[in-house]
Amino acid sequence: MFLRRTKVRRGNIIYEYVRVVENYRKNGKTHQRVIANLGSIKSLKKDVANIIKGLCRICNREDLNVENLKTRGSPRYGDILAARYIWKELELDRLIAERMKHTKVKIPVELVSFLMVVNRLVDPKSKLAISRWYKEKIYLPELEGANFAPHDFYRSMDCLEKMKENIEVFLYNKLCNLFTLKLNLVFYDTTSSYFEGEGPSMAKHGNSKDHRPDKHQIVIGLLVTDEGIPIAHEVFPGDKPDKATVVKAIDDLKKRFNLKRVIFVADRGMVDKTTLDYIKDQHYSYIVTLRKRHLNEAKEAIKRAANDLEEKRKNYEEKRKNEEEDKRKKKEPLFCEYRPKDGPRYLVCLNPEKKKDDEIYRASRIEKGKRKLEKIKRLVETGRLKDREKILKKATLALDKTNRKYFSYSSSEEGSFSYSLVRETIEEEKGLDGIFIIKSTAYDLSPQELIRQYKNLSQVESAFKEIKDFLHIRPIRHHQDYRVRAHVFICVLSYLLEKILEKRMGEAHLDMTAREALDKLDDIRIAKNQIGPKTLLCPVQGDAEHRKILNAVGIKSIPRVLLS
Repeated sequence: MFLRRTKVRRGNIIYEYVRVVENYRKNGKTHQRVIANLGSIKSLKKDVANIIKGLCRICNREDLNVENLKTRGSPRYGDILAARYIWKELELDRLIAERMKHTKVKIPVELVSFLMVVNRLVDPKSKLAISRWYKEKIYLPELEGANFAPHDFYRSMDCLEKMKENIEVFLYNKLCNLFTLKLNLVFYDTTSSYFEGEGPSMAKHGNSKDHRPDKHQIVIGLLVTDEGIPIAHEVFPGDKPDKATVVKAIDDLKKRFNLKRVIFVADRGMVDKTTLDYIKDQHYSYIVTLRKRHLNEAKEAIKRAANDLEEKRKNYEEKRKNEEEDKRKKKEPLFCEYRPKDGPRYLVCLNPEKKKDDEIYRASRIEKGKRKLEKIKRLVETGRLKDREKILKKATLALDKTNRKYFSYSSSEEGSFSYSLVRETIEEEKGLDGIFIIKSTAYDLSPQELIRQYKNLSQVESAFKEIKDFLHIRPIRHHQDYRVRAHVFICVLSYLLEKILEKRMGEAHLDMTAREALDKLDDIRIAKNQIGPKTLLCPVQGDAEHRKILNAVGIKSIPRVLLS
């Protein structure tokens, strides 16, 4: 039986009625007959709710009465669904499941691993808290009836950590197919992450990039593409120098990924002559920057470039006065190249805006130092400070490492005090204002390309910032080395999902970051509506922008109702 709307014309007026009809077959044909007339639609409007309630009561179907509907929660769905789609697109579900097929582990390691990774992505919590979080805060069809205990998460971490190297190689090959990835340029950097308390055995005191030398830490090395997609990472003891981690990164590229020709890009602090020679021995090229304290080796290049760069700087300033240049061109550094007959090439670059900043900063440090030394001079002249040793000690303490090099000061046995500027140091610094030097054995790249790839090194810095600030690598609550390695791996996998989401946004020409897309998808929740013994799961359908994000990921639609 079903309802049918019927129209009846009486004169110039059309009346609409509601009838209950049913289909029946006669002589092999389908016919309809009226079971009951419910009256005109106009008269029914005020009574329709009472009629439905009455029918539910008479037919003992109170579960259909909307007044009995109770909403039991609204777990997140949109962002989880998008992350799950990318996870499956990378075939991580298949890979991990196959790896676990012939083990004695009975828990679904793949699904539990995904829960830990997606938790880092959208709502970072401890592994203990995740065992409650997934039941109450998110929805996935695969989680129906799942009941994972905290030890299931720890067991899955252990399994995941053992698969790390195989997963990284598998993902590299998969990414090459998905995005026609060409790993001819790789970027490498390290960071540190500290522990509250002792931490595991690999946690040591070292060079803290979190400015916490008092804490035990680990060192993390990360290799990414020029788009910032993570390829491989390694966790080292906290006292491992940066330079000592590079050989492991190079060996990974050579042996695990079988890469024949690669340009290795790193900050100058990551490498020394031995490391650069090792890179060369592997038939790889490199792009590194020289720190100012290491500029002696490029002295000839700087000397040759000085006049040319000054001329280019003047032309640049003149152009800025006379014409409106676009913002991109304003930020392009000026450069001069020096290629010795043997050995690496040097690119001496000048950033005019940075040159001004350096001048202003130095002037402020000198002015601050002058004020403090003048104050000491007045104390000496008024007789309030007389002892020579005390005068010199006070002057030393008055200056700091940012301005001490600019001053020379002395005090006589009689207790007088004088100071002067070290003009040679100031003039030497002025010649290096706004200067940075790129050293490279990538002879086939143009100077502009060298500069662009040097700037791309910030991709690794962005990765570490994201892993620390948004994916919350800290606090690390584990006390075994292998669990710490697993925790870092989970954070890197989470970052990989984020970068692929960001890439999908770009391909769809959506002007938003992955983080903004995830925040937007958080609007798509599941309303858990209970009517009697049944639970109806009703996803929020979202607006046009939500649909664009989901379509960019590859999700064409979401169901209107899910039964539980």
